[in-house]
Amino acid sequence: MKIQPNETPLTHAINACGDNFVVIDGVSYKNSLLLTPNGIVNADLPNNIELLSESHLQNAICLSGAVELFLLGGCTQSTSMRREWLIPFAKQGMALEVMSLSAACRTYQVLHGDGRAAAAILII
Repeated sequence: MKIQPNETPLTHAINACGDNFVVIDGVSYKNSLLLTPNGIVNADLPNNIELLSESHLQNAICLSGAVELFLLGGCTQSTSMRREWLIPFAKQGMALEVMSLSAACRTYQVLHGDGRAAAAILII
């Protein structure tokens, strides 16, 4: 089997991230956002993970299109998974993975590079 690198550049690629910013396609963002295979969506997300509600997540699902997996980035070691975060995804038969902002950025890049339909909720 011959393996060749993908010559097609990724759109909506995460170039860098830090504790309070994410760089996507060369543009720096300092507010929370929803990143989908189709682009960046203003989903009216809070800038603090503690303020994230079920209604925020339901809105993100509606705005994301057809994706199979959601990443929720912005959690710290002291952040515990809330049952209410899982409810909207379970109703749609979707998976939700909760992790730090940097882990979500790295994971999104890998999934996006592989052509997987994933969305990332990045709480900045």
